[in-house]
Amino acid sequence: MDEVIGKLKVVVFHNNENLYSVIKIKTDEDDKYLTVVGNFSIPNNTNNYKYYGEYYNHPRFGTQFVATRHEELLPSSKEETLRYLSSPLFKSIGLKTATKIVDALGEDALEQIKINPNILNSIVSAKQKESIVSQLTEADYFDEAIKLFMMDGLSMKMLLKIRSVYQDEMISKVKANPYKLVEDIDGFGFKLADALANKLGFEELDPNRIMAALLHSANQATFESSSTYTSLEAIIYNFKKIIPNVDDTSIDYYIAMLMRDGKLYKEDDKYYPYKQYEAEIINSKVISRFVKRIINEIPRSDLEKSISEIEKDINITYDDDQKESIINCINSGISIITGGPGTGKTTIIDAIIQVYDLLYPKNKIILAAPTGRASKRLSLITGHKAATIHSHLKWDLHSNTFSINKDNPLQGDLLIIDEFSMVDNILLSKLLDASMNISQIIIVGDSDQLPSVGPGNVLHDLIDSDLINVIKLNKIYRQDEVSNIIKLAHHIKNSEDISEDFENDVTFYETNNINIKNTILEYIKLANKKGYTQDDIQVVAPMYSGVNGIDNINMMLQEYFNPRDEFKLEIKHGSVIYREGDKILQLKNQNEDDVYNGDIGTLISIEDDKDSKGKKLVVDFDGNLVEYSKGDLINIRHAYCISVHKSQGSEYPLIIAPFSYNYQRMLAKNLVYTAITRARKKLVLVGDYNSFLYGVNNEKYQKRYTGLKERLIKSVNNL
Repeated sequence: MDEVIGKLKVVVFHNNENLYSVIKIKTDEDDKYLTVVGNFSIPNNTNNYKYYGEYYNHPRFGTQFVATRHEELLPSSKEETLRYLSSPLFKSIGLKTATKIVDALGEDALEQIKINPNILNSIVSAKQKESIVSQLTEADYFDEAIKLFMMDGLSMKMLLKIRSVYQDEMISKVKANPYKLVEDIDGFGFKLADALANKLGFEELDPNRIMAALLHSANQATFESSSTYTSLEAIIYNFKKIIPNVDDTSIDYYIAMLMRDGKLYKEDDKYYPYKQYEAEIINSKVISRFVKRIINEIPRSDLEKSISEIEKDINITYDDDQKESIINCINSGISIITGGPGTGKTTIIDAIIQVYDLLYPKNKIILAAPTGRASKRLSLITGHKAATIHSHLKWDLHSNTFSINKDNPLQGDLLIIDEFSMVDNILLSKLLDASMNISQIIIVGDSDQLPSVGPGNVLHDLIDSDLINVIKLNKIYRQDEVSNIIKLAHHIKNSEDISEDFENDVTFYETNNINIKNTILEYIKLANKKGYTQDDIQVVAPMYSGVNGIDNINMMLQEYFNPRDEFKLEIKHGSVIYREGDKILQLKNQNEDDVYNGDIGTLISIEDDKDSKGKKLVVDFDGNLVEYSKGDLINIRHAYCISVHKSQGSEYPLIIAPFSYNYQRMLAKNLVYTAITRARKKLVLVGDYNSFLYGVNNEKYQKRYTGLKERLIKSVNNL
């Protein structure tokens, strides 16, 4: 690592958010000016600073020094110290007071003050002391944090997250217990905290490490099974893989400490990560209030009259089942509408909104969905603005908090939540906790689709409680379209014969494992000739790895849809090449950029990143341009092929779904059903027919262990 020493002359650029800076300094060598770039606070222009980093020859701007950190070199001579202390940097300190300090403490006065600020107590006033100490410590505080914390896996973005949560206590808190970062900072995992702790000199059997490993093991067990609680045996099994040499007595002691500190909760033989337990309590209590809520029922005759008016307005005729569903929802505190494709869920939602608007013109309807694509689809269907749950609750990425909450609730009357099967235990609790002003809730979802990725089984738990007004839609209203997609989905759902379903808009291309990818590509070429565009076609698969995994299919389709071109810039990230023109999938919610998990966009440019010496990607999400620096690339991947989970909440004109015997550990009826129901016009299944049948007939889903159903029943009975 190189070092340079110099004094600030010009600030060319500075970003307050990530501290990226471009400055010019005057070095001692030949009186030269040098451009220094990096993430650091702006130095003062009074003292010299030492910069640590490397020289870099920028193709446009010439020689630069890329600094990883810098430190202030405090004046050492009497004259320099007097000039520094009496400069405008120190408010209320003039030459007279500066002379007083130097006469009392000597030429190394500044170093003495940094070591022991109280040395000033008998020399200057409390106000003057505060001015001196704050200036000496503030400028290099974040640079000290960078020096202390920066390591493989810990990006500047993560460091800024830590600062936003801990503020001025960042260094002291992390030094005291780096494992606390796992609890307090979204996306900060145990392995990263463990590496940081090792760097800071923590022992293998440090109590903080043991408790963090146990809590991590409990969370890992619940996420692996998507359950809200787990067993002690599962926790210990995971824990022993991290720290094997801890005896059972000690484990029992630390488990008790975690329960004492409110991080684990034990109920009978069930062990909950406390956040999951707290979420179940909130969900059961709030939902029970809606179950018991007395609604000022609208007389049936008035509702029927309103429905008739809407039928005339939009030239539609609802059948008796649909009318009954609309009336039930309008007159219930909480309702669930569930059904497969073609059963009229969207028709009923739209009708409910129109009837509600007619009856309560001054009331506000809130439309929410778990993903960006699902919320956009809901907006298009209803003509009302919909948004993601995270957006409605004003989620902050850095602090992982919601500014709309129990103390600052949602302002609305009717809450409609679509694609509810994707909502997990904790997200539901955040939404319900902010719903004290809501009068009615309508939940919409297909209970036969894949459940949430996160812990919980909330849609099934609510339906199985038998306490909520559930409208199960079974009648297919799109029969006139002769849709074999819908027939196949319902036959799979009802465990009926599917042998006659592979015609018209459903095709199965049977081929061996080696030829699956080639068959996908050949069909895509055929679809292109028939007028299907890249945006119309979506390949969905269960797994990322393997010869027919998502990653390999993406590489193949990138070369077809967006081959290498001398006019297109590209960048390599790990084993992945991103190229201008690529189809991009967003993996995480980025509320501040208005882009959400499941959104698909186009990589329109690769540009020089002003905030680093590298490149940035600019992705267009339906007119919303989002920038990604190197540290953000973990939030995206190619979208030519996506997982079945990521496809939920969306529909595509053409779905292509491969089936391989290598997928078998992932194949289950709800996954196959979910993949099929993503297709709107055409469904193409490719691969091993026996593997497809295995998935269709496999109803042995991984059991999810939750307590919501029992809590809800108990809560309703106690009201």
